[in-house]
Amino acid sequence: MTVNNWERHRTAPMVHWLPQIIDFLGYAPYDPAWGPGRRLRTAREGLELSQRKLGSLLGVDGSTVARWENGRAQPGCDVRKRLNALLAAFRA
Repeated sequence: MTVNNWERHRTAPMVHWLPQIIDFLGYAPYDPAWGPGRRLRTAREGLELSQRKLGSLLGVDGSTVARWENGRAQPGCDVRKRLNALLAAFRA
């Protein structure tokens, strides 16, 4: 039933399940052509974080996260490292 709900876009899998889903399916259940902003938004929403909360965890303003997601800006190297560490921690 869970997979059925995903396929019908009623629900979406939480981001921390994506590695196991990809292993099971043998492919990524999302469009690999998505840009980094779309992938960030998907990960943030999968973790049930608002832009403001993610920004707070990273030490930036929520509007900065919005600009990253909209493709108007990109995180700097320092923030990108913190972001990757944060996402890895949520996956663990």
